Amino acid sequence: MSESDPREDSPHPPPLPKEVPPAIPFATPLDYGRPPAKRGVLPVPARVAIGCFGYVVLPFLWFAGATAVQSRAAGTNTPFWIGIGGWVAITIGLLGLTLYLRVRFGYKGYGYGILTAIGSVVLLVGGLILVIAATCGHMKF
Repeated sequence: MSESDPREDSPHPPPLPKEVPPAIPFATPLDYGRPPAKRGVLPVPARVAIGCFGYVVLPFLWFAGATAVQSRAAGTNTPFWIGIGGWVAITIGLLGLTLYLRVRFGYKGYGYGILTAIGSVVLLVGGLILVIAATCGHMKF
């Protein structure tokens, strides 16, 4: 740097101007990114409860309907995989719907409720199997 450079004389940068120059009138801000998520009417714990309850009710209705159809068809047996296939289709459909609600509208919580219901059912059925096996004497602890 040369001797006439004022930056050499002081160790601090020069002060900022007191007035900020006006923005360029023809420039528009570039809004990259997603818009802020909309807040839903219901809080997230209520959505979790709705997702859990809905997941418990819809498969119950599916199996009740499948049983009614099977009982009307005299002498025919509906294969077990049709009932399980309906349950899998309901699960995938509901999880897909919750993913759509999350991505499109920013609503979260419904999928958490469905996954909580699945986990609860797995734990309850597993625990019930262990209790039955232990009380019948098939397992020694």
